[in-house]
Amino acid sequence: MTFETLNGNVVLVELSGEEMKNFNITYDTLESDEHTERVIRTILKDIPCENYPQRDKIIVEALPADNGGCFFIFTFTNRKKQRYRVKKQEIPTVFEIDCADDFLDFLSAAKNTMPQNMKCPVYRMENSFYLVFPYSVSEYSHILEEFGKTSLHTAASIGERGKHMGFISI
Repeated sequence: MTFETLNGNVVLVELSGEEMKNFNITYDTLESDEHTERVIRTILKDIPCENYPQRDKIIVEALPADNGGCFFIFTFTNRKKQRYRVKKQEIPTVFEIDCADDFLDFLSAAKNTMPQNMKCPVYRMENSFYLVFPYSVSEYSHILEEFGKTSLHTAASIGERGKHMGFISI
């Protein structure tokens, strides 16, 4: 477990995949329940005192880490009521299409079957097109898989290394 104070009232805690297993949790199973609350209380006990501002309320946010671990962001405030509620961030889905014809065919099929007014950035990297959906689109995987595949690249790496081609509205 690593701790980093981001400012006077925010502490970042990283748990490795092994530590997550020891706590018997995964990012996907984090909920606002008793087990997650016990895990959060245990983490709070382990935060070094100099990193743990004495506050009345703690806001907890969770983000997945690449190694099967998890990042917890603890924000300490002076509000009266102390609650532990895990706020999970949506993970963007990156979809890869290998050729322009498949990309155009996907756009035609998506207009008829996917939610309207979904705005997605499009990138070109090497010889492929990448669409970054702002959230998980697993319920539309049957359409996506017909024209390409879910990419192993993250939205951040595509944004850094790919050429931004604009946005599409599906």
